[in-house]
Amino acid sequence: MIEHRHLGVVGVLGFSHKRGTRAEIGYALDRRYWNRGYATEAVRGALRWVKRDWRRNVVVAGHFVDNPASGQVLCKAGFLYTGDVELRPSSARGGEAVATRMMVWLA
Repeated sequence: MIEHRHLGVVGVLGFSHKRGTRAEIGYALDRRYWNRGYATEAVRGALRWVKRDWRRNVVVAGHFVDNPASGQVLCKAGFLYTGDVELRPSSARGGEAVATRMMVWLA
């Protein structure tokens, strides 16, 4: 969960990790809290934890092509575009596959 000291839960953040693959970060923020820096702060904090406690130095992520603001969050956290675009399911769109720009973070 992404929790604000005064506002309570404002979103979610998590990692997907399958044996033999790289860790992948994903997040979603309640629309009421967009453009306030909460997602960027949460992703940066999660990456610090990944590096320090999980001892990982590579994390992948993606953002839907029609959501460039999410790409900016990842860029601010140090992710770089890989040039790959994959079709990924979107829970908010009923599982519809959506073009996703893939990114990588290297500690």
